[in-house]
Amino acid sequence: MHRGRAAITAAVTAVCTIAGTALPAAAARTATAAPAAGGIVSRLKHLPGVTYLGRNAYPPSGYTVYELEIRQPVNHSQPDGATFEQHLELYERDLNAPMMMYVSGYFNYTYVSPKDTYLAPATAIVDGNQISVESRFFGDSVPHPTLWKYATAWQEAADEHHVVQVFKSLYRARWLLSGVSKGGEAAIFHDYYYPHPLSAQNPEQDLPPGIPAGPLGQQLMRAVHQWVHQHGNHLLFLYGQDDPWSAERFSVGSGARDSAIFTIAGGNHVSPYTDLPPAQREVFVSTLRRWAGVSTAGSPAQAAASRLPLLSWGHV
Repeated sequence: MHRGRAAITAAVTAVCTIAGTALPAAAARTATAAPAAGGIVSRLKHLPGVTYLGRNAYPPSGYTVYELEIRQPVNHSQPDGATFEQHLELYERDLNAPMMMYVSGYFNYTYVSPKDTYLAPATAIVDGNQISVESRFFGDSVPHPTLWKYATAWQEAADEHHVVQVFKSLYRARWLLSGVSKGGEAAIFHDYYYPHPLSAQNPEQDLPPGIPAGPLGQQLMRAVHQWVHQHGNHLLFLYGQDDPWSAERFSVGSGARDSAIFTIAGGNHVSPYTDLPPAQREVFVSTLRRWAGVSTAGSPAQAAASRLPLLSWGHV
């Protein structure tokens, strides 16, 4: 199965299909119907390292939202060492629908208020399920003791990879990965580390007191940019024309396949794909639905087609 990272980068959103995580399309269509909610809860509780916390009382229309934790190694190079609990939210519509793994890059925004549940726009486009993954060292997903040397791009990508490996036993249709802003970069890092920058803000503002900001290493970002340019298969980038974060955008070279860059005229850091001209919007939507293995003739659910106001939090 092909890989895909639909990177929507106006708010640096990245949406991507993840290699090796889907049944063939015909098998997915003939899979048995989804079991009752009680059955799903029982199966969630039996996933290795997963703790069921309960249901969110304010799910989006047509969805059930389950609050979960998954046990992660503090250092994925030592899987038998210290661990921590990473917070997840599972938005389920249909067991056989595509799964969108959403990474915020920070804490799960839903925790601003239980009523602030939302679907990523890419989830609505493919009419899929969604699993929201809180980034390590944010929100409730903080190892103790807090060893900051393990807050790296690779460790975060390894967290996401582990989530896929555990949950794909239940959700066997195609998986995609979506992120916004810093989460969009995290989606690209995931694809870089598991294939089969330049922020204008003061980095010290996001560090705990007493932790000095070290020099920015260029090697990783240069390697990732070069990899995207030469090997960026199944990537969609969406940029806002007037977003300062678009100054160092990714580029797609001749070695890329089934990848494209979209720019929203006059767009900013939170401009949605719906601000694209109709013809480009149709290409954007149909590409994602094709990657997800669903009909390209369908239209995105309206529930998530709106802007995500909480993205203005933090570094924006």
